[in-house]
Amino acid sequence: MDLADIVNKIESDLAPLFKVMKIAEEEIEAAQKRHHEPVGEGDGPIWNSFLLLQPTHPRMQTESLYRAHCRELLDRRGKGEDTRSATGAEMIFALSQASLAAPLTSGAAGLYLKLGQECFPEIIGEVMKDINRSVGDYERLHGREMEEHQEFLKKKMRQEWRTK
Repeated sequence: MDLADIVNKIESDLAPLFKVMKIAEEEIEAAQKRHHEPVGEGDGPIWNSFLLLQPTHPRMQTESLYRAHCRELLDRRGKGEDTRSATGAEMIFALSQASLAAPLTSGAAGLYLKLGQECFPEIIGEVMKDINRSVGDYERLHGREMEEHQEFLKKKMRQEWRTK
């Protein structure tokens, strides 16, 4: 292996990390604007949130999922809320993984759609329109089960390190 090969290997290994860092920086700037924090300033709670935005699973680096994860955490920071409980994106990822192992119950499927609607409203809105259903239909039938699943996942997937 020559020097060029080594440099190319390092660049390819670091490319996903740099992509995540770029997305995190973009989402921090957008959140600063949403929460009226001076953009690019080093004192506000949102500006100091970079370390909170670590993906909690290697496959959570899918751009749309990771952006939703960052937005939720940054909005919690902007409102002074606790950032440790699981984000909607983290719960979507967990439910997606669970669905690969076994079919989801109706309550879990309803929660999956509800979280999807919160994180990706344009996509889930189209899906629900295509099947002539709404998340509200699931909530009317399985609302209590959906809430129980959501509370369980928020606690089970809680990230104690995610405080500063």
